[in-house]
Amino acid sequence: MRKFLTLLLLPLALAALLCACTVTTPPQETPPCTHTDADGDLHCDLCREELPKPDCTTHADANGNAQCDVCDKRLPATPCETHTNTNSDFFCDTCGRFVDETVTGWLLEGVPAYKGGTPSTALYLAGQGIDSEQPTKKENVMQTVSSTTAAHFAAYLAKLNMAGYEQEFYRTVDENLFASYLKGNVRVYTYFMSRTGEARIVKELTENSTALSAFEYTYEKKAGEQSELYQFALAMNDETHAKPNFKDNGMLYIIKLADNSVVIIDGANSNQIADERRDELMYLLWEITGSNVGDTVRIAGWYITHSHGDHYGGFVKFTWKYAKYLQLERVFFALPSVNSPHEVFNTGSGADGYLAVAKLIKEYYADDNTQFLRLHTGQSFMLADVYFDVLQTHEDLTDPASAQTKITNYNDASAIIRIDIDGATFLFLGDAGEKVAMPKILKNWSAEHLRTDGIQLAHHVMNDLSDLYEVVRAEVLFAPQAQYGIDISDKRVAIFAAAKAFAREDMVFLQNEATVGIAVVKGQWEVSYFKPFVY
Repeated sequence: MRKFLTLLLLPLALAALLCACTVTTPPQETPPCTHTDADGDLHCDLCREELPKPDCTTHADANGNAQCDVCDKRLPATPCETHTNTNSDFFCDTCGRFVDETVTGWLLEGVPAYKGGTPSTALYLAGQGIDSEQPTKKENVMQTVSSTTAAHFAAYLAKLNMAGYEQEFYRTVDENLFASYLKGNVRVYTYFMSRTGEARIVKELTENSTALSAFEYTYEKKAGEQSELYQFALAMNDETHAKPNFKDNGMLYIIKLADNSVVIIDGANSNQIADERRDELMYLLWEITGSNVGDTVRIAGWYITHSHGDHYGGFVKFTWKYAKYLQLERVFFALPSVNSPHEVFNTGSGADGYLAVAKLIKEYYADDNTQFLRLHTGQSFMLADVYFDVLQTHEDLTDPASAQTKITNYNDASAIIRIDIDGATFLFLGDAGEKVAMPKILKNWSAEHLRTDGIQLAHHVMNDLSDLYEVVRAEVLFAPQAQYGIDISDKRVAIFAAAKAFAREDMVFLQNEATVGIAVVKGQWEVSYFKPFVY
């Protein structure tokens, strides 16, 4: 009976099993995978899917390759004691920071080395700012590289960029190259002069000079507005006035900008801007700017060619009386360092003049927030509608091998600039000399580039720059001298004749005879103001 029941139930169980296997159950949804990554390889250990790269804040770099193992991003630069550089790109493979290669003789500490050519064996002290209390600690320094090329210079600019310096200024003109780069509080101003194969690299503290872009400004002239250039009349020697009452030197020029501000160039001798002459100068400024007596006159800039007393002393004396009517917005110059070991820069009031100018600005114009621009060759900038171009400073006049100055007379330290008003140009030479300054500017620039419509004759017609005058071929002459001061020397007579060979007869002006204003009319300089000077 039991066997019979077993045989009977077995087919029924098999049938039930077959029926169960034919029943379809609804599919079950797979829950989202909780990714795990125990191996740090960005693949999930459960499903082996590739994980998205996380945005991590704590980067890991187990392999020393400057790439985060977690997020695969390049790591930010971190301090690294032993830099490695396997790719010759001057970047450390470990920390990603720029690491300069060794260049024998490179002396500018903290500044990438210039590669190509021969670096000078010493540094040149290039000057300070206008804070009279910092003459020793805040010095700009320069190194010269000779026997270099434009390709070397271009590679150096690329290297500065790689090192984290941001380009502020770049210019190429007359086959010469100029650039300024900034990183933190250090500016590198560098330039290459193609005709001499020389590069100069200046390490400048930003507190010693403002950036060009912050210093300059532009102004769009309105109908009837005009910029003008004035030679202010000065008392000088003649047959009836002998020293010490009058001198045969001194220089003061005024550019009246289209926005009715002015640029003062130098400032004459102190005995030339005394008593009633100070009043005449102030009233002239009110007159040419269209101001009422007692109004504040904006001095958009004060430019000093060099710091001999006959080029700044009169403005100091003028300030003593009239500072309350003046607003000094900008100062620009390229005066040599007050710390220079070269005696030539510490004689003839060179260093003393520098400090006197700085003191004047601090004491009389402290509330004006005066901006200062230290000039370097190749800089160019606008003040209102007038364009300024720096052609030479004392930095150019250094020996390329030693970086020590070749200047033997402080007058050669005069910066040389050119202005452009409405397409007509005018060149200011200060007291540049024939032994050092003139040969260098003639070597650095082509004759075509040096062509200029008007010129201020150098050093009161005492220095023989006839070769430069022949190249410039100026039609307008401003001579900071009296006819008597020229006639007392055969050399001066010859110099004056050489300059006048290219000038229009009606556009030659001696500084002791009249205050003269010139403006651009139909593309050339013409007289716009003339007031005879009476002693």
